[in-house]
Amino acid sequence: MSDNLKETKKRVQKEFLGQEGIHGLGINRSQNAIKVYTKKSQLNCLDKIKEASSPYQVIVVKDDETPYLSSE
Repeated sequence: MSDNLKETKKRVQKEFLGQEGIHGLGINRSQNAIKVYTKKSQLNCLDKIKEASSPYQVIVVKDDETPYLSSE
């Protein structure tokens, strides 16, 4: 049975959330990808995340790239 994108994100989140500065996971439907939000610039577990996310792509977003809303 193959996972859909949302199910794959949940499975990867359970396995990797909290490791190596990973503080969030999301999905990008237009790019058919799992998004990994991290505080680190390099992840030692990236190959494992890619393998666990297959056949979907993995997009790594470092904190300094994370969009946010600011109040004036």
